[in-house]
Amino acid sequence: AGQAANASLSTRRKSRSFCVEAGAGTGKTTILIERILQLLFKDHISPASIAAITFTEKAAMERRSRLRDALEKREDPAAMRALEDLDRMAVGTIHGFAARLLRERPIEAGVAPGFEVLDPVGDQLLFDTLWAQWLDGQLAELPQTLSMAARSGIGLDELKSLAIKLWSSVHGFTTLM
Repeated sequence: AGQAANASLSTRRKSRSFCVEAGAGTGKTTILIERILQLLFKDHISPASIAAITFTEKAAMERRSRLRDALEKREDPAAMRALEDLDRMAVGTIHGFAARLLRERPIEAGVAPGFEVLDPVGDQLLFDTLWAQWLDGQLAELPQTLSMAARSGIGLDELKSLAIKLWSSVHGFTTLM
């Protein structure tokens, strides 16, 4: 019943954004590909005006691959043009979409024009580098602060654990070890 309702929604409300929320294997990608094809070929919407956002890289790659396959199967000039413009369509993760918007207007967003979005591994490397720099500075400038922490029963491992929690709450990653 949920799949039928989503399929109906995908063909009825052409002028509105919508969300498809369902479990694995229920046909979400199929519904979204059909909706995108409808927007491209029946409603003549430019690929640059379409966004198909998901939360995981795996789902985004699957959606892009299935869309590419569907366009290649059509073998008509409109499909070939859409295929050429596929990179202008926002088909990806919410993080990728946000980064794309920030790259379009970095100055207005207050970010450096060449900024990079860190993955969890990059975030871990950045944290480790900053932690080492901070610790070196503390040892050189304020050894008594770290000594006081040690006398209070707070060791470097616990201090680092607290720093990781703070870093994760600010940066959104919870994979730091």
